[in-house]
Amino acid sequence: LPILVLLTGLWSLVFGLAEFGVYWHFQPSSEGSSAFCVYVLLLLTFFWTVQVFRNIVVVTVSGTGAEWWFSQGLMSPTLMAFLRAITYDLGPICFGSLLVAFVQTLYSMLVYLADSAKNRGGLFECCLHCLACCVVCLERCAEYMNKYAFTYVGIYGYGFIDAGCKVMTLFVNEGLTVIQNDLLIEYLLLFGDVVVAACTCVFGVLLAERGPAAWTEGLHPEARGVVGAVAFVLGYGISGIMMGVVDAATKAVFVLYLENPHVLEKTHETEHTSLKAAWEATGHERSEEHTSELQSPLQS
Repeated sequence: LPILVLLTGLWSLVFGLAEFGVYWHFQPSSEGSSAFCVYVLLLLTFFWTVQVFRNIVVVTVSGTGAEWWFSQGLMSPTLMAFLRAITYDLGPICFGSLLVAFVQTLYSMLVYLADSAKNRGGLFECCLHCLACCVVCLERCAEYMNKYAFTYVGIYGYGFIDAGCKVMTLFVNEGLTVIQNDLLIEYLLLFGDVVVAACTCVFGVLLAERGPAAWTEGLHPEARGVVGAVAFVLGYGISGIMMGVVDAATKAVFVLYLENPHVLEKTHETEHTSLKAAWEATGHERSEEHTSELQSPLQS
């Protein structure tokens, strides 16, 4: 996880420098269409790479959860799951990430065109904004479904298309339960993100006001507002990365319990009893027909 966070930060820096270079290369003499195409390709590459890094984390966490669930006895399960994610599962990760990155790039293009169309008339601008709204809804749906698709990739080693079919079957059979679970978990994680960001903000403001004189000398009296805002954003971003691991682990456990409940009963009886009690407390019951083999497909 720290490696991927560092790579994401470095890639964001490289992207910023590349965009700055393209801006100075194409302004003001070059044609707008050429610059626009280069910006689109840069944006697509950036979104694609960031999505790949994020989904490697999801696949790694899911693979680690599957190893614990099936108790395969692997040495360094997290490392093995990570190595599998960046080798065997890298193709499905890149393919699924490209789909989301394409939609994100399309949304950014529509927002840019809508902003550029302010002088052409209100109706055209309104249509572009409406289209952008539809695209961002599609993006969020794609990202949401991708999380479960990559959970299947990490657990079973499926290709992206097969994982997508499994996700559709999951939502057909247990769609309401999935949504209820995600609403509860994601609101709790969002609350945690906000608390961490708020604490970071307060720390930044206190540091700006009462920190060592060598650190605060020359700061504008109102600089604590800027420091607080920057600290809030940094805290929220770092917390979001960590909470993403919790979210991926939750989805992995949810999928594993739906499909392999009795495997956990044999490998971790205490945890199975707790999960079963929580599941039945929500008004659900397990049946033998939902039980899968007592062996992870990744063993073969």
